[in-house]
Amino acid sequence: MAKKVCAICNKEMGALSMKTPIKDGVICLDCFGAVNKAVKIKPGKHKEYDAASLMDYIKAESPDYLAVDADRAAFVATKSIEKYLFIDENNKRFMVGKDGVICDYADLIAFELLEDGESITKGGLGGAVVGGLLAGGVGSVVGAVVSGKKSKSTCEAMDIKLTVISSVSDTLYIKFIGWAEKGCKTDSIHYRYARDNAQKCLSALQIIAHENEAANAPVVAAPAQAVDTAAELQRFHELMKSGVITEDDFNAKKAQLLGL
Repeated sequence: MAKKVCAICNKEMGALSMKTPIKDGVICLDCFGAVNKAVKIKPGKHKEYDAASLMDYIKAESPDYLAVDADRAAFVATKSIEKYLFIDENNKRFMVGKDGVICDYADLIAFELLEDGESITKGGLGGAVVGGLLAGGVGSVVGAVVSGKKSKSTCEAMDIKLTVISSVSDTLYIKFIGWAEKGCKTDSIHYRYARDNAQKCLSALQIIAHENEAANAPVVAAPAQAVDTAAELQRFHELMKSGVITEDDFNAKKAQLLGL
């Protein structure tokens, strides 16, 4: 079933999202609140209004409500890992969660996979993902993400903690399993789904860290082109023959070129 899209803000709405029908579509709960703040519409009468007229009411009352976030509008994901991580490879940026915090590649300092609060593996600048999870090239995470507490049959929380340079927060989390779920069996499909997506995110983050290191690597000057000794000797010999330099000058240059 195709997802419904709010006719005012264009936000996708799931099957359980609150929707209010209008003349030319439906609106989300946030826009319903903005409409009711801007104009008093009798219950059940929203269908008499179209999106354009409602947007005019909203703009008059709350001009910033529908303002376009230029930074977010410029973000175009070329790669995504389910709902967890979105990457704009062209502009070297990533976003944690849908409509979440956007960071530049260079903002990523470190990341860490946590299971029930215990650190499972780490990665970031200065090294690859540790813990035996990296194989087949940078960022190619394989194998199972398994807690050291092998006797545990349930997992209450699985997150990736990111340390970043951001005006919003210096710590971000990608949540795969939450404490509110009160225990997810480690042999369940839900746990395997969370674990697999955690691996994919670890891989993508390590590639970003690797690109950061490559971008910050010191530039090594190319070796100077080797002097063609024979050609140089010939050139200085011609200069001596034409009287531009003396024989002593030629002999001095010859000794220099031949390392005598």
